[in-house]
Amino acid sequence: EEERKATYHDWTYGHCQSASVLAKAGFFFTGVQDRTQCAFCRGILRSWESTDDPREEHEKHFP
Repeated sequence: EEERKATYHDWTYGHCQSASVLAKAGFFFTGVQDRTQCAFCRGILRSWESTDDPREEHEKHFP
């Protein structure tokens, strides 16, 4: 989790999603816009909104 969190060092989308929450949910920052990638299934999610739950979004798009 700490290694994933470290990828968010220049994350500018904190108003949409917390880097800590995303890292805890298994995502790392790809470095492109707000694209995050699951460290386990390699699915990529983007266009985060403040109301999104990262775990629910993952399940919806990559069941």
